[in-house]
Amino acid sequence: MRASSWFGAVALLLAACAGKAEGPAGSGGTTASGLSACDPLAASTSSVKLDAARVVAAGRATDGTLYVVYDADRLFVGRDEQLVERVVLGSGQSGSQTDLDYADDDGTAVTVEVVSDAAGTHMTVARGPQSGKGIDSGNGESLTPVDAALVAKLGASTTAAFEVDFAASLLDGRELVVIAPARGVDYEQFRVFLGPPSALAQRAVTNFGSSMSGQRYATVTIDGVASDLTYLAGGPSQFNPSPAPSTLTIAGTVYALTEEPVATSASYLCFSE
Repeated sequence: MRASSWFGAVALLLAACAGKAEGPAGSGGTTASGLSACDPLAASTSSVKLDAARVVAAGRATDGTLYVVYDADRLFVGRDEQLVERVVLGSGQSGSQTDLDYADDDGTAVTVEVVSDAAGTHMTVARGPQSGKGIDSGNGESLTPVDAALVAKLGASTTAAFEVDFAASLLDGRELVVIAPARGVDYEQFRVFLGPPSALAQRAVTNFGSSMSGQRYATVTIDGVASDLTYLAGGPSQFNPSPAPSTLTIAGTVYALTEEPVATSASYLCFSE
């Protein structure tokens, strides 16, 4: 091959590589074809294998509904065919009493109460708002205890919901969006997208964390470079009334992030499974 032809082939190869997007850490890079259109805000349902040792209490109501308090602050409700995890909207603990609140499918407020004393563990459930914390006297229905070993044999599922934790624009027209789980703070589920609104591409993320004041920070791989992202989740508060500016630092260049809603026309590209 002539030298001019060889250099031309190398130039084409480098140009092709420049258009590739990085993939998850340790993947060696995912090409643009390794990204696919997605909806990162879509809820995701998965099965849960219940462990009898982690069942705090389980009880059955007269209508057959089964209530399971799991790992102290998780609640599963259903029948013998299937248990579904409910989003706990409020909880409280006082001595040997624990209360978990959730909304039923019809929107009715429901309180599940667990009391452990010398006589054992007792469960009570009450539908409808209560005047104070816990269940008002005479409002609840006592549940029939169910063995944890039986509960562990039942099918169970949980649905993970997601929300925008932070969204901002850069002066060059690109947008940055951080998607986070709506329930709990599991940084392994946080995802960062960067690009024009029509093609917000997922970026590899490492070292995601947060300070006590709510300041988030992460290392994001952009164009093959480990870049620093910092922003304040939820805006200024009494714990952080004057937050540091939200920024994205790429190869030593600091880009100011102007917080604003995600464009209604935004389209996302996620790492392919």
